[in-house]
Amino acid sequence: MTIVRCAVAILVGLGPVGCSRPEPTFEAPDPGTRLRALERAVASDDRRSIPNLITLLDSDDPAVRLFAVLALRDMTGTTMGYEHAAPEQERRAAADRWEAWYKSGAPAPPPEPEAPEPPAE
Repeated sequence: MTIVRCAVAILVGLGPVGCSRPEPTFEAPDPGTRLRALERAVASDDRRSIPNLITLLDSDDPAVRLFAVLALRDMTGTTMGYEHAAPEQERRAAADRWEAWYKSGAPAPPPEPEAPEPPAE
């Protein structure tokens, strides 16, 4: 079981006991339901879900963003420099890289971008 599957299982398992849960979909308004959809995709290595995972990189929920990028990393071997807790502008730039990669036919992912050089003192 991957780290993503374990972590998502723990998070979504904390919901109210005895309540019926909606069918997990990536479009659900509830982050827990989106995380369950994400967990299903990871568990089955469903690469058809990659466009949905890329969309989740724009989620307003940091947990959804984190598990989306971890799922993408598990499926492709890269994060393309996406950091779930980075400022919105940096996240958007990385999500744009993911979208461009997918629209180009999803060839082998490019290597991780190198971290910028620290400013000279």
